[in-house]
Amino acid sequence: MAQQTTGHAIEAQGLVRQFKNGPRAVDNVDLYVAAGEIYGFLGPNGAGKSTTVKILVTLLPPTGGRATVGGLDVVRDGPKVRRIIGVALQEAALDPLLTAREHLLLQAGMNGFARRDARARAVELLERVALSGAADRKVGGYSGGMKRRLDLALALVHRPPIIFLDEPTTGLDPKSRSALWDEVARLARDENVTVFLTTQYLEEADVLADRVGIIDTGKIVAEGTPEALKAEIGRPTVEVHPARQEDQARITALLSRFGEAAAASPGTVAVRLERAGALADVVRALDAERLEIANLSLRAPTLDDVFLAKTGRPLEGAAEEGPEAEPALESQEAVVARAVPFNVGATSVAVKEWLSDVRGGASAQTGVPLLLLRDGPLAGQRVGVGARLIVGREGVDLSVEDPEVSRRHAVVYPYEGSVVVQDLGSLNGTWVNGHRITQPTRAGQGDVITVGNTSIEVRLEAQPEPAGNVPAA
Repeated sequence: MAQQTTGHAIEAQGLVRQFKNGPRAVDNVDLYVAAGEIYGFLGPNGAGKSTTVKILVTLLPPTGGRATVGGLDVVRDGPKVRRIIGVALQEAALDPLLTAREHLLLQAGMNGFARRDARARAVELLERVALSGAADRKVGGYSGGMKRRLDLALALVHRPPIIFLDEPTTGLDPKSRSALWDEVARLARDENVTVFLTTQYLEEADVLADRVGIIDTGKIVAEGTPEALKAEIGRPTVEVHPARQEDQARITALLSRFGEAAAASPGTVAVRLERAGALADVVRALDAERLEIANLSLRAPTLDDVFLAKTGRPLEGAAEEGPEAEPALESQEAVVARAVPFNVGATSVAVKEWLSDVRGGASAQTGVPLLLLRDGPLAGQRVGVGARLIVGREGVDLSVEDPEVSRRHAVVYPYEGSVVVQDLGSLNGTWVNGHRITQPTRAGQGDVITVGNTSIEVRLEAQPEPAGNVPAA
């Protein structure tokens, strides 16, 4: 194992990253992470978490300040830094045609392992991340959780003393997330590995981190142990679920007398109490106003309360803020359920209903959405989007002959004369106009959808046409 020099495992002083014609993604950040510590870097999407990690792992140069990892400067000593770190970023660099064992042997070979040692290390890591039973299956058929566990194993091949995990459990089911948590905790506890963990999950930071730093708009707004940060808030939060939703406004006004608004579950009202003993007063006030409640709970301060106190908004949900909410998409199950009474395929029902809407409503003015393949073997082909259209490498509605495309890569829906694009957990991600999408995203005339190495342009026809393949122009 490479040995780090004296001092903190990770340090950053006045770190800045300014993008051209854009905001400061990282704005004067100071960080100090001790050896063997799990440091949770918490914040919503776009807060600067991933940019900070890319600077620390030498993938992106800072535009100001300095940073060291293992006592080595990330700018001057980049190659030496890379030798002592393991990295698992949001986008796992896995080859779908290789097995897990082949990935690990390849990684071990690139790190100078002899063949016998590489095979032994692969067996050890496969067992550690619970992939021994799938070791010789191609990774293209792995679930999201299996891919994330393999990505962690690859980061550990050369036994680094410092590892960076950038939102490692995003999109995982609870069982896979718990398994990955156990392994991260074991690394720090048993092997004294320093873990720099970025996350937007409050529970993850609370469970794993020795200390957390909360970042918002590129700035550190709070730092300390989870317990210390929550103790700063001190006061509990009362959350009320109205028996009748029409009473929610009255309950909100009543609770405002006892404290400031706090993060709440949908359909409920919550306030952080001004004093700990105010719960009895809240109950008496609700009773005096004859307001019926379905449930009332009192909870201790959370990291979301800390974020709210520091920024004026809750962390959970901050990532979804934007100028326009994305449309809600109908599930496959809902479409199938509606199709059953007609004794026809779900797609047929959706096409008929959509064409009826286009010919009879306002959408008729915008025309039929089309996807135009701009490159590859099928360049020039146009496909009408009359219903849910699954894009992938094989066995799907739109087959793209591209080895970088997953079998079921993305889905495209018609929506008010344009389309909505949604990634299906593909290996390389789905991109719209050069930006990787993490939620359903609308695309209109001239926008470009990228899957693998294939670019697909969105076109609108002047008049409605039947859905399906359309001869190339």
